[in-house]
Amino acid sequence: MPTFNSLSGLSNYMNSSAGQASIISSDAVQVILKRQAERLKQCIIKRVNDYYSSYNPFVYDRTYGLQSSLEVDNDIEVSISGMTINVGFSGSDAYQPSLFGGGDAYTPSLMNYGWQVKKDVWFKNIEHFGYYEGAHFLENGIADWQAGNTEGITVKAIYNKY
Repeated sequence: MPTFNSLSGLSNYMNSSAGQASIISSDAVQVILKRQAERLKQCIIKRVNDYYSSYNPFVYDRTYGLQSSLEVDNDIEVSISGMTINVGFSGSDAYQPSLFGGGDAYTPSLMNYGWQVKKDVWFKNIEHFGYYEGAHFLENGIADWQAGNTEGITVKAIYNKY
């Protein structure tokens, strides 16, 4: 790595392609990102577990697929403005068959944001059956992680990566 006589010289180098390459290839940066990515995943899984603990379904058996479908992307972005970890849900465990037919539902979105039946049916006002307000486990897990983020990393939440 070259030497610098001023902060502006260092900044110019870090904004160059050579500077960016030196940041990305830094073993220390990779160690930090891997450690923080795992911590982020655990924060989100804790919030998913909180959702699972909030009630016990009586119409269906849980698959616990949200936990196994959570992925932290290995394509990590590093630039002078910060480091980015992409997190999302993917794979077959991210989808579950609808109880009412019509194909598979993207479970992370439904459980995070909530849902409401569209038809005027007898169960439309029964929570967890006709509607659900959403657990917001992804936003809350990211907020939990962000509270301890000292490395200047940002997170992009991707709901349907594939």
